[in-house]
Amino acid sequence: ILMGSWAAQNVPGLTAAQLDEYDLILNEETIDIFNFITGKDALPSHLQGLALIEDMQRYAYESKVTDPTKYAQVKNDFNLT
Repeated sequence: ILMGSWAAQNVPGLTAAQLDEYDLILNEETIDIFNFITGKDALPSHLQGLALIEDMQRYAYESKVTDPTKYAQVKNDFNLT
């Protein structure tokens, strides 16, 4: 839900360089991406300093998508199953 809702809002407007960063992030395991973005786990060195992951971390914090109630709302709002 975190990646899907962020992607729905942001991917269409990404530049070629940002899409390269996005691809780098998506090469990680799904649970690792979630843990990196929510701050549960430290970023590996190859993801540190990427503006895109910092944007995703900000989105996760501001949207509060890790809260169960907010999770359900975001899932519904973006029609994510």
